[in-house]
Amino acid sequence: MAETFRLDPDEASAAAARLGALGEGLKDSLRALEGTLDDRHGCWGQDDIGEAFAKNYVEPAEKAREGARMAGDGTVQLKDGIGKNVSVLRNLDQESAARIDASTGQNG
Repeated sequence: MAETFRLDPDEASAAAARLGALGEGLKDSLRALEGTLDDRHGCWGQDDIGEAFAKNYVEPAEKAREGARMAGDGTVQLKDGIGKNVSVLRNLDQESAARIDASTGQNG
């Protein structure tokens, strides 16, 4: 069974641009959040209650920050990957059209 693959390059490129903008917005929001969190880091104090809080907060908070950074970076990288794939598919389509035209004696 033959499968059909269709891609609207302009729409895919536009979607990739929107995705990239969302990724950049996420990264900007994360930088602002990290600034606020950094300003307040350690505000829980050095007493027993503060140290107990830090034990349960610091490592998970850093993992959450790293995950958010990766999400922002990954979204931007995904935009770049979509753009490269659209370019490859456009080139492949043009090359295929040129081969078909050449084999049928048509000039493009």
